[in-house]
Amino acid sequence: MRSIRRDRSVRQNLLARLAPRVLSTVLLSGCLLGTMIQAGCAPAATSPDKKKTDDGSDTPATDFEFKTPSFSGFTPNHVSLGDPITVRGADFIDPAHGTLQLYLKGSFTNGAGEQSRYDGFVPLKYLADGKASFEFGPDVFFSKNGKDIGTFHGVFQVVSTLQTDSINEDPGAQAISEAQTTDIVVNPSIYIEQLRSVDESCAAVTPATTAGANIALGVRAIGVKKGTPTAPINFSFTVTAPAAQLAFVEDKMPWPLTVTPSALLAAKDGAYTISYDVDDDNAASLNPSYDDRVVHVSPPVTVANQQTATSVKLARFATGTLAPKQDSSSMSITVVATSPDGTIAKRTINYAYFAELEMQASARSAPVDVQAYDLVEQDCTSGGKTGLNYMYTSGSSESKSRSINMSANTSLMGSLDISVWIARASVASTQTFGYDVNETVSSDAHTSVSGTINVLPGWVGASYRQAIRREISVPAVLHNRCGAAIPAGTLIMTDWYFHGDVNQGPSCAEVAPSEDALPVGPLAK
Repeated sequence: MRSIRRDRSVRQNLLARLAPRVLSTVLLSGCLLGTMIQAGCAPAATSPDKKKTDDGSDTPATDFEFKTPSFSGFTPNHVSLGDPITVRGADFIDPAHGTLQLYLKGSFTNGAGEQSRYDGFVPLKYLADGKASFEFGPDVFFSKNGKDIGTFHGVFQVVSTLQTDSINEDPGAQAISEAQTTDIVVNPSIYIEQLRSVDESCAAVTPATTAGANIALGVRAIGVKKGTPTAPINFSFTVTAPAAQLAFVEDKMPWPLTVTPSALLAAKDGAYTISYDVDDDNAASLNPSYDDRVVHVSPPVTVANQQTATSVKLARFATGTLAPKQDSSSMSITVVATSPDGTIAKRTINYAYFAELEMQASARSAPVDVQAYDLVEQDCTSGGKTGLNYMYTSGSSESKSRSINMSANTSLMGSLDISVWIARASVASTQTFGYDVNETVSSDAHTSVSGTINVLPGWVGASYRQAIRREISVPAVLHNRCGAAIPAGTLIMTDWYFHGDVNQGPSCAEVAPSEDALPVGPLAK
């Protein structure tokens, strides 16, 4: 038998597709370094030594060197709650090898002149070798009650903690920068007292919620005197539809409302500023579930009687909806508190919301097994007396079906209605993969390989096709209205593609696939 010899690189490409230094300061003493802000302890400095391998040689198993960071300062140093602070220096450890924190030790003096001591840590987000950041908050953590403005004066050091192997240290080692003395001045700020869905019993402040959730926002202006009847504080909240769902009713509408939120006339897309005066406190809120306060809205809105108005009641305040194949979004709320003496506190709050079942972006696609070659045509094609140029053809009625499997997290079985989850997963998988569940895929739609062969006189030529099964898997996460995210399992779609081949032989019984046939069986994942 004579077989076709294709370019070996083609076959190989197809298979490839399948297939410090010691610190001079004595400020820091030994303690365990946590991942949250903690007070009263500090890490111990280390002196990196040369690390040997198991055979006693100096050849390291990794080329990563654990270095002592340096700290040159941060900006800005006049901040309000929610402001990002950028920390600068050099040799910051990256997230692939460890964690990064800022150590603070000093005293805080509030606006009344009262002093308090603070000794603790702030987690840093790595941005570059000598650049990191953190968001100032959630409260004024070096203040005793978390709600004072004033000045913190103390020393600052960057702390790197190793979590992987390195050429000079073991996991758990810490390296600490030299200390820098500086100040942080806290300006008037907006402190978040409540940000949650009111559809469930949630904590006062949650990190996120789900799409279409009715929410409540409560804030307090720190560093701003309480309003009085003669000198009220004006609070304004600027939100944008459709990232937020808003609805308004007449200011004389009785409360509670007798209509459902879905029956309300939704505000048109755009930015709206909702404001009102506070004459007995320095706190304000938006919560239509219990608050029937009359507010001012700009620009004017259309209320249920089709009249435009600026003096209205807020009837709905909810997160937006998500488009098909969109798993998450966020709403932005800008809060401004202005007192008669000219003091202003301002903050922009970004509140994330998710689909109840989120298909995460880390999808994996991999061939999993190769099936044996099948003869495409029922009969062989003879080369006749003079031979012929035989071309690979398709047109077989063979088909494969796409299917969706759902591998559920068994720990959820006792807490969730799995039948409901599977139904949601089926809908989500259709959107994620862009296919209908159990869709039939004809082989005609997947034929993309062609080839020709010069069939010898008296011999026959035949076409073959080899089916390769592929799996696409996507992690699934369940979100509830209180911001909890639970790994729910994995959605797996089965798909197929085909590898074509042509060959010849003395007879139909003797013709077989060429040496380009792929090995039959499972592929290494």
